[in-house]
Amino acid sequence: MKAFAFELKAVDPKPLDLAVKPYLLTVCSGKATVLSPVRRRQFLEEDLVGFDEEIGFLIGIVYNDFFHGEGNVEVFEYDVSSSCEMVAKIYEVRDSGFLYYRARVYKRSEGVEGWTVIFSDHFSKPGRPKHKLEELSAIIGVRLEELAEALKEEHAAK
Repeated sequence: MKAFAFELKAVDPKPLDLAVKPYLLTVCSGKATVLSPVRRRQFLEEDLVGFDEEIGFLIGIVYNDFFHGEGNVEVFEYDVSSSCEMVAKIYEVRDSGFLYYRARVYKRSEGVEGWTVIFSDHFSKPGRPKHKLEELSAIIGVRLEELAEALKEEHAAK
């Protein structure tokens, strides 16, 4: 599974000052764990559709926005154990100094890629960090304290 990290500064057609960092949280046997990427690499043309679909929907940025400013995109790749029943991609977004989170939750399925989206934020939906964790806790079935602790440990490690 992959996620995207990026920074983007632009003035035209809209002012942007973004720094986005992904966290991949797995739920295996009811326990939440934040995974570290097994590989970090440069963005490739083959990543374009996934970036625009995921980041465009969650944050409101598409790859074309990079042609109007300065920035870079890095792809984080993760190995998710087959024993995990859910995955939450959590994006920490710093937008002109304002911090917020966007998330997409996947449940294991028999589909082509093995995952089905069961929840997704949208860039137009406001939210504060504490409310986001409460919402995710309810969706993935992990206690709020356990979720917050897993993210805090990963955040401290970075």
